[in-house]
Amino acid sequence: MARASSIDDDDLEFAELSLRCFAPESISYEQRSFGLSSAIEITETTGLDKVGIELLKQHLATLEISGEFQGELLFELQVKDGRVKQIVVDEKASTLNDKAVIKLIRQRLQTWKVPSSASEQIVIKLRINS
Repeated sequence: MARASSIDDDDLEFAELSLRCFAPESISYEQRSFGLSSAIEITETTGLDKVGIELLKQHLATLEISGEFQGELLFELQVKDGRVKQIVVDEKASTLNDKAVIKLIRQRLQTWKVPSSASEQIVIKLRINS
């Protein structure tokens, strides 16, 4: 199990979360809900085709959130040249408020190599149930 490498003194909750890496398994495509691990599920997307959703699934599959968190997060991504340039969390549409969980997911989304078929603006709704 790999732990986050830098933890701010102000963010003690972050220390309780850990990342666990594992080989992505073959996951079947569903119309609207795209399962990852038992903790994270892509429930809706805008600006991605099936290939883009699959690539996002694979990118998020190694992120496991430990602890007991439940809720939904809505992320709006600005993309340019295959890279995520800006990430905004829609706090009104999100039901999960834990800053450490949001930080982990934002960090993972920031490193995603976005496929060329994606729009310049992507909306991703995730359901967290850990």
